[in-house]
This record gives sequence, C-alpha cells and structure tokens, in this order.
Amino acid sequence: YSYETACSKMKDLGYDLQKSFATTRKGEPVYVIGAAAENEKVNQIWVDKQKLVIVRLLKYDDGRKEEGIFEKHLKLGDSYTETKVTFYFDDKLAQIEYYFNCTANPVLDDRLFEPTKFGEWHWYKK
Repeated sequence: YSYETACSKMKDLGYDLQKSFATTRKGEPVYVIGAAAENEKVNQIWVDKQKLVIVRLLKYDDGRKEEGIFEKHLKLGDSYTETKVTFYFDDKLAQIEYYFNCTANPVLDDRLFEPTKFGEWHWYKK
C-alpha cells in the first residue's frame, strides 16, 4: 500500500490519525495512534518505537471494547512477526494464539491458492 492508501484505510476503520501520543508499554517506548491520552475510549493502535511493530490494538464498536495484544516478536528477514496474540472482548479473555516454526519468504505451491484443491493438498509436509 502507499502511505495515502494506508491512511485512508485506517480512517475508514475509525482511527483518528490527527491524534497521537507517546508512552511506554511493559517498559518499552511506544507510539499510540488514534488517541490523545491512554484513558480515551477510542480506536487506538500502539506501535513499538524501535521495531515499528504493532503491540496493541483497541477498537470500540457499538459499546463493545475489543483488544488485541501482539507479543514475542521474532525477526524474520527484514521484518518482524508476532508469535503470541491475545484477544479480549470487554476485558474478558477470548483467545490466545501462538505461532511456531515461522519462516521468512517460504516458497508456496500454487495449489495452496486454488479453491478446487481445497482439502486435497496441504501446505505443510506430511
């Protein structure tokens, strides 16, 4: 995406790109986009200042709070991927995801993207 397209998509998702502040999360410096202060109940994206990866998402829709926590970032190639993601709805734990055996730029067989092959072919080695 271009910068302009990314900004447009973020605005469409309800993030106010005119608001931001800096703080810390778990002792690490972060940028917060979408809010002017931590206690605001507005859509927010928290970004690690050094790695420039998302570490927290807050979304408020229809009186409901959704939160995603992205942790244990692993450097793969030129970028990072999170290996633990935790989701909360209205501050109640909903799901924890762990990712293992992550690799950068794997070679993927075209059959993976062919709908007629669904269930017949798998990306992992048996």
